[in-house]
Amino acid sequence: MSETEATGVTEDSALAIANETVSAAIEHKAIGVVDSVGEAMEEAEKWVGDLNQAVKESTDSAMRSARSFRENSTSHFRSIQAQFLRAEKHVQELNMSADLMKKESKKLLERATLAEKDMKCGLSELMNSGNDMRLMFGKIWYKLPKVCNKITCGMIDVAKRLFDEIGNQRNLCSWNSMIGSLATHGKHNEALELYSQMLREGEKPDAVTFVGLLLACVHGGMVVKGQELFKSMEEVHKVSPKLEHYGCMIDLLGRVGKLEEACDLIKTMPMKPDTVVWGTLLGALIEMESFRYLIFFLIFISTLSSSVAGTLSLRNRVDKSSVSFVNVRSFGARANDHRDHTKAFVAAWDKACKSSSSSVHLIIPRGEFSVGPLRFSGPCTNVSNLTVRVKGHLKASTDLSKYRSGGGWIEFGWINGLTLTGGGTFDGQGALAWPFNNCTSDSNCKLLPTSLKFVGMNRTVVRRISSVNSKFFHIAIVECRDFKGTRLNITAPSDSPNTDGIHIERSSNVYFSRSHIATGDDCVSIGQGNSQITITSIKCGPGHGISVGSLGRYPNEKDVKGLVVKDCKMSGTTNGIRIKTWANSPGQSAATNMTFQNIIMNNVTNPIIIDQSYCPFSSCISNVPSKVKLSDIYFKNIRGTSSSRVAVQLHCSRGMPCKKVYLENVHLDLSSSDAGMKQSRNRGDEAVSSSCRNVRVNYIGTQLPPPCH
Repeated sequence: MSETEATGVTEDSALAIANETVSAAIEHKAIGVVDSVGEAMEEAEKWVGDLNQAVKESTDSAMRSARSFRENSTSHFRSIQAQFLRAEKHVQELNMSADLMKKESKKLLERATLAEKDMKCGLSELMNSGNDMRLMFGKIWYKLPKVCNKITCGMIDVAKRLFDEIGNQRNLCSWNSMIGSLATHGKHNEALELYSQMLREGEKPDAVTFVGLLLACVHGGMVVKGQELFKSMEEVHKVSPKLEHYGCMIDLLGRVGKLEEACDLIKTMPMKPDTVVWGTLLGALIEMESFRYLIFFLIFISTLSSSVAGTLSLRNRVDKSSVSFVNVRSFGARANDHRDHTKAFVAAWDKACKSSSSSVHLIIPRGEFSVGPLRFSGPCTNVSNLTVRVKGHLKASTDLSKYRSGGGWIEFGWINGLTLTGGGTFDGQGALAWPFNNCTSDSNCKLLPTSLKFVGMNRTVVRRISSVNSKFFHIAIVECRDFKGTRLNITAPSDSPNTDGIHIERSSNVYFSRSHIATGDDCVSIGQGNSQITITSIKCGPGHGISVGSLGRYPNEKDVKGLVVKDCKMSGTTNGIRIKTWANSPGQSAATNMTFQNIIMNNVTNPIIIDQSYCPFSSCISNVPSKVKLSDIYFKNIRGTSSSRVAVQLHCSRGMPCKKVYLENVHLDLSSSDAGMKQSRNRGDEAVSSSCRNVRVNYIGTQLPPPCH
């Protein structure tokens, strides 16, 4: 027997009832949090007629009424367990008669759906023990986007489980609701994977589908994927983009600093941009602090009506009303007085993180401040956007006993929506610490502190800051998602040990651009467990170039996949693009789908190098070849000069030879110095060459040096 026959309710009628309920709830401003389960049961009493007294607003009263209702029933009841997320008490058990449910199901289902919907959003998680009841609710929830959005508020895992249980009964509305819910709850990759599953199962997307997908790309910072989806709307799926789709794309482009493309998109829109579009662009201009395109904005905004401009102005006023400001000076910090201001900074952070405002600005004013190790930890429960605006010059303590091994001088951890900006400088004062760095000779050395360390962060933006003379790494990113860094200035002497500019590990959706890095080690190093990393428009030198690795040194390392390095320039570096893995790997891992494109090499020692026998010490154990599998690697449009005659060195593991390695349009001349001027020469025994081991390379276009034979 079907569920519809068992309950006496058709799917259409249940849908109509649920629609009517939602409409009524909206009219009475009831959407949100239900004041109590008692109210829901009181309405149910009017329809069922078996409850003798009204249920009070408290949860205790709801429980008493439920017990009374159960005692007056003449049959056994089906159990529905309700767990409340934010209620002080829990409803333990509500039993309803199966016979009564059949007779009064239309009325009771309407009220139960309303109670379920609102409890999910604010007070509770309703878990149905009966499979039939669970599937019945599931059908209705996923056919009503409005109801679904409320039910899945904060309950995305439960919603996904119910969605999976519906199986082949899912329709387009249920797919759209689930994709949109995943996108808005930060599960960007899961939303895209669900879309792929949707296509495989033969469901055709519509305009609503693409709103959810583009939102996933916006919050995940996935520009390329967003552009592909937007382009596929008309070309593949015959869905015409609407204003909301253009708005998502403008937001996506603006967030990653592609302001010119965002402005071009506005110009080519087939409809007039509304306040949302203009507000999105304005937000991007402010966030990126770009005044170049403000002229474009002002010209076009002048064409808007006064009511539209007023709306934008009102929006700005509303936003400002929810912003609070915290200044370290309020907690005793004074610039240029040479005292340790660690306690003042910690107190200011505590105030900012615990603020009741949704947006908080922590101000570190101009001047010099000395601080020891600082740990700015979350979660900051009420704050969705926390901006640390550093205008001053922070100097690290030189007392190494204050720092823990492998820790950070300034460490941000477990925060959502952090922005670090302001044009200030983080001075690690590393010159006094570098003599104590023996990591180049001792593999068990004590690690010096990283200047800026980010751990377990989501939706982080770092822009317009400088880091000088770090004791160890300048910036380290560990287990972070949706991280964007731009306009950074990172400097240390070329002989400073282990002063990597940016190190990324076990992170996803990371984007760095428009920065200058000059250090004594890798400008950027991509460690194990990373995915969807983009490095673009980086000027590197001096230093060791941009490296993947080293990989394969420790047990249980995770794979690296989805790396793009493009539009970068290397000057005087000891390496250009390098992939390095250890021999004697304790376990297998992989590094795949990596693209290095449009890279200029200026007097670089090893412009292109794969080294799967990496050893930074005088000697290393190498009984077993590296177990790191390298594949799908693309070197495209690499040009410039090499200071070494072997300009391309691809030395792969004999145990796991490299696969699918492509070199396209590579032109590297041999550089020389003559009266201080760089010249190129490529003749006779002075020509550059290639060296390859355990790899079969695919060559496309220009090849200088000549391909390996």
